[in-house]
Amino acid sequence: MARFSKLFETPDVEELKQAKDIDGLTGALSHRTDAIRLRAAEALGELGDPRPAGALVATALNENYQAVTQAAVSSLSILGQAAVEPLIAGLRGAPPKKIRAALISLLGELRDPRGLDVLVMALSNEDEKVRRAAASALGALKEQRALDALVASLQDSDWEVRRYCIQAVKVLGTRETVPALLVALNDANDYVRVEASDALKALRERLGSLLPEDPYGGRVNRLVEVYWAWPQGLVRGRGLEVEREVIRIGRELYEQGGMDLMLAVHTEFARRCGLVGAGRNLEMMWDGIGPWRG
Repeated sequence: MARFSKLFETPDVEELKQAKDIDGLTGALSHRTDAIRLRAAEALGELGDPRPAGALVATALNENYQAVTQAAVSSLSILGQAAVEPLIAGLRGAPPKKIRAALISLLGELRDPRGLDVLVMALSNEDEKVRRAAASALGALKEQRALDALVASLQDSDWEVRRYCIQAVKVLGTRETVPALLVALNDANDYVRVEASDALKALRERLGSLLPEDPYGGRVNRLVEVYWAWPQGLVRGRGLEVEREVIRIGRELYEQGGMDLMLAVHTEFARRCGLVGAGRNLEMMWDGIGPWRG
């Protein structure tokens, strides 16, 4: 039985905890005093009883005092799988402005596929913190069904959301996701471009070649792979092995078929690469090979 019934009465939270009075502690979550709500939220987690999970979710969604919100989320984390269904129900029924990034992150940490739809829904929340948490959580969940939503969110206005989505696509991606990752190689943010490059490398290692058959002895595809790994382009004179490889390919092409073959490979490279300025960069890398001028 609850040991208090009125909002303005002051419950003894420690006494309620010692008595394992779940109803009393749950009632204390609505008390007008921040400190009492905070201690009640903590105590419910310490007791580990799953019954107040729904009340803790409601507290986390509606609480204005951040410390209480954090305590409620921490207690839900302690409850583990017992918190999944209340979390899903609470988040699904909450207005978008009430959804908290911490709850979305927790749902991802629990890694239960039942939360997939809620996490996908959160990818379109107006709060970028919620979207970031959703993208990160979907990466942790590793559910193939989330792939389309993650690829769509590579166009998100927030660069951190885009980065988290790429990290998830790196694990879940298929050959069909390559075009979206190629677009990300031209992202305005350095971190996003690096993630996209890493994701393409991981997909190549997992799936094999991501490119169509190469009629030029694999040279076009090798050039494309080099530039995917260096989305900002190469500069001559740095002494990098990939720089020497690009120049070596150009010389081989010239020796085999002259300028005509070099031009054909260059045209196909620019078409397949998908990187803005890559064609021009290759022109400069091949400067001085025969009559070629970059």
